[in-house]
Amino acid sequence: MKIGKFNLNSKRTFVIAEIGGNHEGSFSEAKKLIKEASKAGADAVKFQVYQPEQLIRVSATSYSHTKSKGQSQLERFKKLQFTFKQYQQLAQEAKKNKVVFMASVFDRESADLVAKLSPVFKVASGDVNNFHLLTYLKKFKKPLIISTGATEESEIKELFKVVPKSKVVLLHCVANYPALPENIHLQSIPYLKDKFKVPVGYSDHMLGFDACVHAVTVGANVIEKHFTLNKNRPRGDHFHSVTPVELKQMVDKIRLVEAMLGEYSKKVSKTEIKMKPLIRRSYVAKTDVAKGTFLKESMIVPIRPESSGIKANQIHKVLNKKAKKNIPANKTIKVQDLV
Repeated sequence: MKIGKFNLNSKRTFVIAEIGGNHEGSFSEAKKLIKEASKAGADAVKFQVYQPEQLIRVSATSYSHTKSKGQSQLERFKKLQFTFKQYQQLAQEAKKNKVVFMASVFDRESADLVAKLSPVFKVASGDVNNFHLLTYLKKFKKPLIISTGATEESEIKELFKVVPKSKVVLLHCVANYPALPENIHLQSIPYLKDKFKVPVGYSDHMLGFDACVHAVTVGANVIEKHFTLNKNRPRGDHFHSVTPVELKQMVDKIRLVEAMLGEYSKKVSKTEIKMKPLIRRSYVAKTDVAKGTFLKESMIVPIRPESSGIKANQIHKVLNKKAKKNIPANKTIKVQDLV
């Protein structure tokens, strides 16, 4: 599967800097976040595009983790909303900084906009069963990156009755803010891969970025991490986000893990070929062996480096064989020396 020019089947993990609402409604800060994410090595930046009235009830109170006292969810989301023209400009800013522009979409009108700006749609965990939205997204024939926070396996099965597997990337996700280490369950990543035969990534809500790096070791194709310029801000997702410095550290560690993971095989690498005979052993005479002597285990020893003699895994070619000639101590024992 491809997202723009990026091939998810490659060994390189697709890293998404989740800006979300961390711009706090500031267009200039949103542009700065794009630039900083690019400098830190992210492959994509992700926003949230929505019509607040089509997303949240007027009476809904704010989430506890946003710390928006006295402010409803609807008021909070309205504050964080940009115009469609501004999203177009942000998409241009992302292109200029050579990162993919992405967005979570929450309604059909927003999907129409994002379809013009991005090669992919992001679907939030809360919309795994929003078939009203998913059936609409299906018509664009774009990849769908779908988070699975608070989602049962049975719900994922139902999801695939609505959208084709060939277009879906699942993100393992834990819908806690912050998520604790004992609740992360990174083994869900290979499980989902084996169960549904689709690319699987990880969307992180833990403090720090350790889980993101470890997710790559168990096969994550995509990493999504919240990104901010200041994690000490009092509202929203800032506190479990990474800063530009941390994002760069995270990306660098992910690239290091990718290099270390290598191939799904076990063979001698090119860099090991010269070392192999130096660390292997072959048999030599432990003491002087006279012609006609039948060799016993006490008379032989395998030592480094391996030579053209009888190798350490070939004791059957030495033990109880008769010496055809005198074999001095420490002399390599060869097949032609024995009968």
